[in-house]
Amino acid sequence: MAGAPPHPGLRGRLVPPPVGAGGARRPVKAAAGGLLLLAGAAAPALSQAIEADRPGLLFAGSVLDRGRIQIELGAPQLAWSADRGQETRLVSFPSFLRVGLGHGLEVQVGHSLVNHLSETGQGRSRSETGFGDLSVALKIARAGARARPGLVVVASVGLPTGEGPFTSGDPLLGLQAQAVWSIGGGLSVGALAGYSRAAGGGSDATSGTLALSLGAAIDSSWAVYAEAAYSPRFERTADTAHIGGG
Repeated sequence: MAGAPPHPGLRGRLVPPPVGAGGARRPVKAAAGGLLLLAGAAAPALSQAIEADRPGLLFAGSVLDRGRIQIELGAPQLAWSADRGQETRLVSFPSFLRVGLGHGLEVQVGHSLVNHLSETGQGRSRSETGFGDLSVALKIARAGARARPGLVVVASVGLPTGEGPFTSGDPLLGLQAQAVWSIGGGLSVGALAGYSRAAGGGSDATSGTLALSLGAAIDSSWAVYAEAAYSPRFERTADTAHIGGG
């Protein structure tokens, strides 16, 4: 799922805040560092375990049941860069709406509700606060069985609805495919390949993403994961790398 890009001054030097989820994780009671709000037709005794699509680059390996709505509010995300005596910090507060359609389909809407940018150096400083871009995606998931991996495909479009420095200024198209293997002992391995392209206003930016994750179930409710990713440069974007866990 593609989210709001970083401030233009950060592009090519920082990995944007992760917006997918650790597909290697098991269902959890609550999202670490965030908040889950549930609504829809489900009775108080939930028929489907909670599985967040955040944090992390990879996605949860399942979709919501038909008619179920899940709102995920992430912890603040920080991006930082330093170049030629100037420091740039971007703090964002992501939110995520998921709606189950049934038949292995889900609609997702992502938005960075609040962004705060601060720049210092070279004898001057400035700060700005505003809304980020909106993204809409369709997620398709197929559960794995025995030696067959679970598969996830997400097609997304980012809309330049943000304010000032918190918008890409152009639509962002993305396509990501993921496979997750259960290898026994509560362990799982995930792999993701993605492609994104921003076009409009006479400028294009194309990039890819290759990511791997390893997840370990602690019990029926909690799990941990680690991930690493590399984003190769295609057009007018810089190569980036990312490591994380949760």
